[in-house]
Amino acid sequence: MLGEAIRAGRVILDDDAVIRNYRVVAQEFDCTVCLLALHGAVEIGSAGMDQSWVIEEQETLEDRYTGYDDEPDYGND
Repeated sequence: MLGEAIRAGRVILDDDAVIRNYRVVAQEFDCTVCLLALHGAVEIGSAGMDQSWVIEEQETLEDRYTGYDDEPDYGND
């Protein structure tokens, strides 16, 4: 199932991780077994499938800021 992220939740700091939830709305469903193809949230909802879902993205603080110190300082000559 393919979808589009329509809204990002607030950033949550949990110990050394940064967590953000994204609300995703269904856009397309293609079944490789029966070749059923549904396009758009209306068709997907009419088939009794979830039209939206939440994806949780996590990254460590170390990963988030890797390379931050590698940039040159400007104006400190």
